[in-house]
Amino acid sequence: MFKSKLLFFSVLIFLIINTLYFWEGALGGFNMLLWLFLVIAFVVLFFDALRQLYFAVKENFKNKQRLYKAGLVLLFLALIALRPFGIINYSDFESKSVLVAGREGVANCTTTLMLKQNGRFKMRSICFGIDDEIGFYTINKDTIKFSNPSSRNTDRYDYAVLDSTKRNLIFKKGNKVVPPTILAVVHNETELR
Repeated sequence: MFKSKLLFFSVLIFLIINTLYFWEGALGGFNMLLWLFLVIAFVVLFFDALRQLYFAVKENFKNKQRLYKAGLVLLFLALIALRPFGIINYSDFESKSVLVAGREGVANCTTTLMLKQNGRFKMRSICFGIDDEIGFYTINKDTIKFSNPSSRNTDRYDYAVLDSTKRNLIFKKGNKVVPPTILAVVHNETELR
């Protein structure tokens, strides 16, 4: 008899992948472990669904429930394979980015700052995991002041200053330069000059 656990886990994996946008940054370094788990679960579910199809063929398709559930599992797995980061691109629904700054570090570690048109900012650091920081910002001449960040980092910056070349943001806490230190400005539609 076909086990409904196979269908349950395929739906669960499908939902996890399609909602990662909302909570992926909160995992930090555990993000890599989650992806490893998802890949292993996908492979196990795929081969188990194929096994169920084999049994359905062997039974001459007498057990329709087995056939329908195996078909649904394969449908969910096909959707995951076609759109591995989710069916909906939620970033399309975000406010327009008016400033984008970033840098690439050692081992392809990247840090990206996006100032949104609605007064919010998003700082995403990807290095052996994903860390998102979201909050509000205000601009005064050449300075970006950050407020209400959602950060686990207590040594974080308070503001960023556009340097004299107008190409880099220097992050500071008080008078001290702090990580992410310097980000190159890639796109700027703000009054930051």
